[in-house]
Amino acid sequence: MANDAVNKGAKILTFRPKQAKILPGIRKVMPAEKRRISQPVFLVPMKRKECAFRSSCIRECIEPARASFTDEIRAKLSLEIEYWLRSLNQLKNPDKKEFQEKSKYARRATWAMEGSVIPVGGEEGGGTNCLCGKAVPGTKSMKSMQAFTIEQMREVVDGMDFGLDLSGAYVSLKDGPVSGMHPDFAILLTRIANLNLPQDDSALKTLMMDGGLYGIRLISRMTAEPTVPHDARMSYVWAMDKLVSSAIFNSEKVEVINDYLALALSRFYTVEERINMIEGSPWSWVQTGHNLPTMGSKPNIPNLRQMISFSVSEFFQAIINMSARLGEIATSSKENMQQHQESAQSIYAGLKESIRLLAGKEQPNKRVLWEFCKRKTQEHQWDELDSGEQAMAKYVLRKMWGNGELETDSVDALLEVLNAEDVDAERYVRNLDLEQD
Repeated sequence: MANDAVNKGAKILTFRPKQAKILPGIRKVMPAEKRRISQPVFLVPMKRKECAFRSSCIRECIEPARASFTDEIRAKLSLEIEYWLRSLNQLKNPDKKEFQEKSKYARRATWAMEGSVIPVGGEEGGGTNCLCGKAVPGTKSMKSMQAFTIEQMREVVDGMDFGLDLSGAYVSLKDGPVSGMHPDFAILLTRIANLNLPQDDSALKTLMMDGGLYGIRLISRMTAEPTVPHDARMSYVWAMDKLVSSAIFNSEKVEVINDYLALALSRFYTVEERINMIEGSPWSWVQTGHNLPTMGSKPNIPNLRQMISFSVSEFFQAIINMSARLGEIATSSKENMQQHQESAQSIYAGLKESIRLLAGKEQPNKRVLWEFCKRKTQEHQWDELDSGEQAMAKYVLRKMWGNGELETDSVDALLEVLNAEDVDAERYVRNLDLEQD
């Protein structure tokens, strides 16, 4: 248990290691390699001959041609984005066939907004070109290659109207309740948010209020993405805190803190069936073509509790992702560490703020966090977890607890989950020069 053990005047954080209980007749089978619970990179980091994220990036690692950011390219990208957004908005309340078209337009707008690739002739299967004209070798399908930075893409979309018609953009299990926005549209909104935050947070607010499961999940994912600008990253972190703290469930009596957000969240159900991953986004076997559920006069409390519990789990996932990303950078080549120095500083700031918000003394939903940690510990009781992805999270937890910034029981609960063997996280901090005086 966390305590104030004193050693020559210094506070030391100690905790009880978890002892897995082996039931009679059940043999514990250790995995061939330590299990990772962090998620892979979602946005495409700029590729070099070596990439700090090569072990976790699910996309094929293609080194992009260094396309020049000319006026011609800028204009071409702008027209491409506007064309697909206009096509998407023309399909209102689509039927099943039209929904497939609308979903395709959302994907095309997303690809163009990445500044990566444009289809040859606008047809699928006809091959793809990088914006500089260099074809992707050996493939007839779309492959993403980030050619431009988010700062450059902000120039492309400056002044662009991002009002989206999202009719029919929601999903459910077959004959079931609506669980949230279809991934194609949620991903498009995150791209818009990445380019517009913090000046314009309308896309992020839509994800928070109307995104349901997919909106919350993608907000969580963005906190740890290496290419997300720092101001956008912190907006995602604070959005996760608002979701987690929209109502308090620490006693039998429910206290709603943010009435509008609580009403919005409680329209959705946390029922889904994940079958695979597409570009880092969970995909479900779903019915498509649903409209956004209407607001009620008061929150659906069972739904709201489930959505807040889900938000807590995604906030934890964000912390793991940020910790893993820092571990990957800190153990890469010196060239990679230098290349990703600014990104590492941003992710470290996001990690500290996330831990402060989730495990801090002011967190209203401590009990929901403890219940989640108990379930997560049981889920991984037979797993040997990867140490490198947990190192920075454990380092920050212990340091902030020692400074009196965190709730002791919350730290204990989180360390019960993060029970992998310790590694030298202080070396990671030194390698990345994260604590500059």
